[in-house]
Amino acid sequence: MAADRIFVNPPYGDGMKLWVRRCLEVGQAGRQVVLLMPAATDTKLGQAILHGAERVLFLAGRLDFGAARPNGLPFRAHFASMLACWGVSVAPFLSGVELAPLGAGSDRSGDATVTGLPHL
Repeated sequence: MAADRIFVNPPYGDGMKLWVRRCLEVGQAGRQVVLLMPAATDTKLGQAILHGAERVLFLAGRLDFGAARPNGLPFRAHFASMLACWGVSVAPFLSGVELAPLGAGSDRSGDATVTGLPHL
C-alpha cells in the first residue's frame, strides 16, 4: 500500500540527485510529496525543482535542529532551505516555521511538467 503523503529529507551530497529525481517523477505523476532541500537555486537540482514542483516555499533563515553544540551554540544548517511540494497543502508542515518574505512561495500548479530529467 502506498503512503498517502511522502515527506523526503534526503541525504545531502552526491546521492541527493537520485532522491530529487524520484520526487519529481512521483510528484508529477500525481502523488502527494513534500521535499526538504537546500535552497540552492543556482544548481541544476535547484533549477529542476523550481521548474518541476507545483509549489516551492523558501524558509526564512536557516533550520535550527533544536540541539546545542558542545560550545553551547545552536546546531543549525549551513545553508537556507526550501520545500518543494506536489499535490499537498503545506500548512500542516509549517507550524512554527517562518517563510521568507516578498511572496517567495510560488504556486507552479499551472506550469508544464519538466521533461528531459536525465540532465540531473
